[in-house]
Amino acid sequence: MNNDVIVLELARKIAAELGDGWQATEGSAPSNNIARLVHSTGATLHLSTHGWRKSDEGKLGITASLQQYGKVTEYREPTHEIKVSYNKKTPAQIAQDIKRRLLPNYQKRLAELAELQAQYDEHEAEQEAFIRDLAATLGDAARRSSFSREWIDFRDLGQIANGHARVLSATVEFQVEVPKEFALLLAAELAALGKRKKG
Repeated sequence: MNNDVIVLELARKIAAELGDGWQATEGSAPSNNIARLVHSTGATLHLSTHGWRKSDEGKLGITASLQQYGKVTEYREPTHEIKVSYNKKTPAQIAQDIKRRLLPNYQKRLAELAELQAQYDEHEAEQEAFIRDLAATLGDAARRSSFSREWIDFRDLGQIANGHARVLSATVEFQVEVPKEFALLLAAELAALGKRKKG
């Protein structure tokens, strides 16, 4: 099996056996040996006859993709993949291998990541809303940073202060430069803020 037309044709036959929203598409890059199976939910299986070991000859590698959840996957995310003998098994048998050996754990992990992604998106939306509120509070002196969304630069704030604010997960880091004659006043305001919080 040494051209992607044959792999794609095999993928189409497997998709027909899988049914339930699966379809075959071309591979993600020009190659003679790859294709993809894509589900209507976005689940994606990469098919490849590439192999670097002698034992890979005659094998079809099927690897499940978690790319759509790249921001919430773990650094050492387990790989969801199987290998089947494409020259010994029919498309129906390969589809059954996929259903039995690959899809259960893959679909379970997709559901977990979808929940994590929803939590991540909610957190990001809250962060963005807070950054916008902070920039609005700082007024015309504030400018959103062009290199990182969590940074806000300000110049001539109150006609005396220059610096920046960096919004972190649970805190906000300020770096402020003021003329020396205002330093004690700024320190007193910060001390009073701390007393109000304790009170």
